[in-house]
Amino acid sequence: PAATATADGGAAAASKAKPASKPAPKPAPGGLVVSIIFNMVLMASMQLYGPTPALLCTVFGAVYVGSLYLLPAETRALPRDHPTHIRGRFASVLFASLFCVGCTLYVMATPHSETAPYGMGPTTTTTTTGASAGATGGVYDYGYWDVAARLGVRSAGLASAVVWPLLLVSLLFLGPIVTLLLLARHCRTSTVPRWDGWARPLPQGRRSYGSSMVAVLKDKLGDDSALVRMRNLVVGPLSEEVVFRACMLPLLTCGGWSRGSVIGIGPLFFGIAHAHHFVTKYALVGVERALLETTVQLAYTYIFGLLSAYIFLRTGHLVAPTIAHTFCNFMGLPNLGFLSEANDGLSCLHKSRYLLLTTYIVGIVLFFSGMAPLTNPDWYSLPPSWPCAPGSEP
Repeated sequence: PAATATADGGAAAASKAKPASKPAPKPAPGGLVVSIIFNMVLMASMQLYGPTPALLCTVFGAVYVGSLYLLPAETRALPRDHPTHIRGRFASVLFASLFCVGCTLYVMATPHSETAPYGMGPTTTTTTTGASAGATGGVYDYGYWDVAARLGVRSAGLASAVVWPLLLVSLLFLGPIVTLLLLARHCRTSTVPRWDGWARPLPQGRRSYGSSMVAVLKDKLGDDSALVRMRNLVVGPLSEEVVFRACMLPLLTCGGWSRGSVIGIGPLFFGIAHAHHFVTKYALVGVERALLETTVQLAYTYIFGLLSAYIFLRTGHLVAPTIAHTFCNFMGLPNLGFLSEANDGLSCLHKSRYLLLTTYIVGIVLFFSGMAPLTNPDWYSLPPSWPCAPGSEP
């Protein structure tokens, strides 16, 4: 018994002297995600071909959408148009845009081996801005300003990039534009119809066509706050074009994708990035309605992505699809209320329905007829190999 007690005492003392080791802490999920992104960017900087560009574009889309969910829970719980929520989203998309631009600049400015099919190109040639580029060891070295030009930030052909793509998109919206013009003429002697059925009071007497047009355009903008308008017409279009066009499309093109594949498949990243709206919709309208609305949104965002990608690759300017994006957001989906006499907003134009339908058809025909001429790369001083290295055109 004494020996047993001594042994027990010794064991107890040993247990006190050597406390039990704590289990190793598990790595934080955030750190794992950052590690994966870092390694993907590093891999893309070494070889810009194969599945790497598509994977990197997937990361960019996830970062852009995921940044919106990094806001505090109390901010995300606010209505979408609440000023605090909007400012928080401004900060989120700014972070996402800077991150994607930084990664793209790093990947495309890093010297690549000539074994990459359309990576950095040959060693003896000139850059997209006309400056000579020197490299050694079969590697083409780009400066960061050259890469910025390859992301659509260029001065050559800038005026054309502002005018002609806007004219092209205006042809597509010829019907809605003529509708607004006829509505302004009608509103010279009547109240201004609202799309929700309410009518603004008209000052006494007959007003000028110019003032009537201003009233119609103000009505088109609605009663949204300045922050909402800035989100819809400035921050949203600019940040989306930076990430989904300026960052993604050059990576895909210089990674060996054909122009047709980039235009056809690239917008899928843009469309799928809008699928997260299902999360906020199903709690309000139910699963079936939310699924239907999200599917419709995916469809028209993909279609617009096709147009935006086409304009970007044909003009080589970021400003071209951005202006087109802003214009499309302002016009919105076409309102065919003039076809019905019962519509409160456009029933005043029911007598002009055949004229308006004709302008819709003519506008669509002119749009498709003008796509190639109005985006002629020669009008925008675009090198044939852009956005890849000179001499390595896909």
